[in-house]
Amino acid sequence: MPNPSQKAKPELLYPNLLLLGLLWGDLVRVLKIEWTIDEQYQFGFLVPFICLYLLYLRWEDRPECEPVRFLGAGTALLYAAVLSLYPLKALYEANPDWRMLFWTHALIVYGSSLVVIFLWGGKPWVRHFALALAIMLFTIPWPTRLEQPLVQGLMRLVAAFTVDVMNLLGILAIQKGNVIQLVNGMVGIEEACSGVRSLQSTLMTAYFLGEFYRFGFSLRVMLIAVGTILSFLLNIVRTLVLTCVTYKMGPSIMENWHDPVGNLVSVAAFAIMVILTWYIRKRLPRPYKAVGSKRTSIQYLQPRRVVPMLVLIILSFPTVEWWFRRNDPSETTGPVRTVDWNRVGADVQFPDILPSIRAILRYSEGTKAVWTNNGPEHWMVYHFSWDEGKISAFSDVHNPEVCLPSAGFSLVETGMPVHWESDGLELELKSYGFRAGGSAIYYVFYGVWNDQREEPIPLTRNFSDRVRNALHGQRIKDRKSLQIIIQGIGSMSRARDKAHDFLERTIVVTAG
Repeated sequence: MPNPSQKAKPELLYPNLLLLGLLWGDLVRVLKIEWTIDEQYQFGFLVPFICLYLLYLRWEDRPECEPVRFLGAGTALLYAAVLSLYPLKALYEANPDWRMLFWTHALIVYGSSLVVIFLWGGKPWVRHFALALAIMLFTIPWPTRLEQPLVQGLMRLVAAFTVDVMNLLGILAIQKGNVIQLVNGMVGIEEACSGVRSLQSTLMTAYFLGEFYRFGFSLRVMLIAVGTILSFLLNIVRTLVLTCVTYKMGPSIMENWHDPVGNLVSVAAFAIMVILTWYIRKRLPRPYKAVGSKRTSIQYLQPRRVVPMLVLIILSFPTVEWWFRRNDPSETTGPVRTVDWNRVGADVQFPDILPSIRAILRYSEGTKAVWTNNGPEHWMVYHFSWDEGKISAFSDVHNPEVCLPSAGFSLVETGMPVHWESDGLELELKSYGFRAGGSAIYYVFYGVWNDQREEPIPLTRNFSDRVRNALHGQRIKDRKSLQIIIQGIGSMSRARDKAHDFLERTIVVTAG
């Protein structure tokens, strides 16, 4: 056991810090794609620096170290965590849209960090540093099944409050899902499928301020609750402003106000939370801060224990890359299924796709086609493709079941899938019937597929299929989606027949 009065050797610190840096750096590497493409989590780029600042503050008043215990068990846990990165990385490559992997990865890294801290200074250090380190968990995208109902529900409440206020002011406004309809335009269509702005960043701000001022547990919970309510109220204000601008000046002018008002809401949320916590802090006694003894020795892990872990982490990158290249060589490509618009057999027009759709889906190529068949029969088809699998995850998150109800459509019917097959290649579109108000039913058919292998990769959220994709080294590339919307047909069965006929006529298969 080291002498407590012995000063820690600084050369032992560097391998320990490198271990933590590689673990957290790998997690940030994975998360930065989500931070880039999803505006709800773009604050994530700042959080690692905020976390380092909070850890520095904690370091300044760290408690004394306890004698090291359970060194063997702690080291074994660290090796297990490092080895778990291999299957985790393989699952990432095969399932870039699986958000539960983010949480699994984050909890492994967070837990490993607490083990290292425990081996440095014992339980007092874990209790001291754990809350500062936990702020990184606020940058992890929420699981889709949790996030979508929550943010969509809050956005629907925002729209309902706004409509009530506008009607009280004598301005006719109608709520359609998350969208507000006025006599001269629609408000909120850009956010219809994305939810309440600044909610996640406001929650992170509330947690940061609670940790910065070292509030107790009840005050921290109160701040997070206040942050949620504040974000909701400020989104009502934002929507009211945009609705009034649309009513007074028209939708085209509202577009110029959209981003500035949204940014102002984020700044206002941060400022109000700062002022509120400062006010609370002024009325509380200063928290007790334990100051560690200068004679306390930090018991860093020896290099002979840390260096093999560093090697294993570094080798995980080429190992997983080799696994997928071995099973899916880059020079081998499969058949490509795409739409030949010349075979539609009608006068097809190709209007521009709204910038808001591009901002949400981040597709590589996209086509919107509209035409009319047999008088009342109206068609609208969206065809998107993504070169990068990690971004194509949005093709599954933003599907008709999520986005159309957000835009005011009600799901009234679900039919059997539309199945297409040619030379062993298959394509399947899910079938829906949606209604907006008293209008005729819109029949919607939606499917997603990959074009890089002879055997199609299963597109599913089923756990066993996701694991099988990783075991077979099947990486998602060249993902495509097709959405067919037909109005003016009397029944789901007729619409399914029409959609199947469209696939038979227009889907062509070419060599990759």
